[in-house]
Amino acid sequence: MSYPRISVVMSVYNGERFLKKAIQSVLAQTCANFEFIIIDDGCSPKSKQTIDNFKDQRIVRLDNQKNIGLSASLNKGIALAKGEYVIRMDADDLCLPDRFQTQINFMDAHPEIDICGSWAKKIGHGTSYIIKQPINHESIKAGLIFRATLIHPSVIIRKTSWKKYGLAYNPSFKKAQDYELWTRAVKNCRFANIPKVLLHYRKKAKTHSFDINGNSKMYSINIRLRLLKELGLNPTKKEIELHQNISHFKIKGQLNNIRDCENWLTKINQSNNQLGLYDNTALKQLLAERWYSLCHSNTSLGLALWKNYHRSTMRLNLKSNFIRQIKEIKLFSKSII
Repeated sequence: MSYPRISVVMSVYNGERFLKKAIQSVLAQTCANFEFIIIDDGCSPKSKQTIDNFKDQRIVRLDNQKNIGLSASLNKGIALAKGEYVIRMDADDLCLPDRFQTQINFMDAHPEIDICGSWAKKIGHGTSYIIKQPINHESIKAGLIFRATLIHPSVIIRKTSWKKYGLAYNPSFKKAQDYELWTRAVKNCRFANIPKVLLHYRKKAKTHSFDINGNSKMYSINIRLRLLKELGLNPTKKEIELHQNISHFKIKGQLNNIRDCENWLTKINQSNNQLGLYDNTALKQLLAERWYSLCHSNTSLGLALWKNYHRSTMRLNLKSNFIRQIKEIKLFSKSII
């Protein structure tokens, strides 16, 4: 009995608006050797009808008796996947036609890679820009300190690695389940991102209930807090808030806030120097980029901001002297204007 090389796994819950185009983008792939597992996680009658309208034999529909959430649905779909590779897809995104073939070619050529994402074009709500994730494993791993460095619906996963390392989404995470998974998987798996747009990634509308009670934010905070504690840090409430704001580039206003950021980023670097959890060069470059971006968004503070940036040794860790010089010219120009 022959098995498909790929199992595409997509969970559907109240996604009828864009569902048809999402399914079409999967079925229109240049690589046709796949099964398409669609989990009906209590979706609307319109979504059910949309799925039923497709008669493609590659579609395998799984019906949950009740809504069990994204994490549990994906675990269910991946457990039943027959493919050598598992590809993630969301019900409101769009695959570019060569996505599957590009990712298979990459994984075949790089057997050391367990999980691989790609760059993506952000669409929806008047948005259109390219999300460029770090490419190599060490940079992806270091970046997890601040955010998910793999775009969830862009990933391809080696099924043998999923089973070997006992990977699964944590059902208690209703949001940021991919971020939480990556921070555990990176301890055993090697990651990569293909520097090519293979997905149109739709900007999600904010969920009202999560915005009100703050639960969505708390998932990410708890993930970051765990990573910081693994680095030997025991951040205060102020430092947790500072780290969260740095992660979202939300540091504004006063020079003292900028200095607090510099001190916190330095503290992270010092802890890693002692424990060596992250590649030293990758982490230093990451922290330098964060430091520059925070300063660049606060040039309204004028020359005082520039002087504070220029005296910092952190700036010397940018990828190259040429890049550093170009960035510093831009920063200085904006500061004096």
